Amino acid sequence: ILFNEIKEWIGKNQATYRVGSLGLHPAVPVFNGFYTIDGYSNYYSLDYKIRFREIIKPELDKFPSQLNKFDYWGNRCYLFSSELLRVWNHKDYIIPKNSNIVINKLDFNFNKLKELGCDYILSTVEIDKVQNPNLVFQKKFEHTDFSYSIYLYNINIL
Repeated sequence: ILFNEIKEWIGKNQATYRVGSLGLHPAVPVFNGFYTIDGYSNYYSLDYKIRFREIIKPELDKFPSQLNKFDYWGNRCYLFSSELLRVWNHKDYIIPKNSNIVINKLDFNFNKLKELGCDYILSTVEIDKVQNPNLVFQKKFEHTDFSYSIYLYNINIL
């Protein structure tokens, strides 16, 4: 239900755009028919990993253990926030909608993110609009039956 509403809100053929995930495993959007730039896979090229690393490098620099994990364990190309990793273990649960967590500054290379084909970010937490001018908040999606919400952001290159 939730992801169908997101798909309808975007209003484009899902094959024509890519999404990235924050606060939820990238497999969740894939399961719901979205094409992602991030994921857990051993089937992407070294070139893709290098290009992906350029996107998240500023965040990797803030969290050295994640930098080490990304560089030496090849299966994960995840978008992440160093602020979020301090309060959330992505392997155990999806951040609930009553968490009140806000990402203040998301340091991605947004130009590289767009070059990789990413047009939207799906996040289970709010991202501060003032400190992140490359993200345009679209809508918050939630249902009483779901323990989490999805904030939809469009990537805007300034």
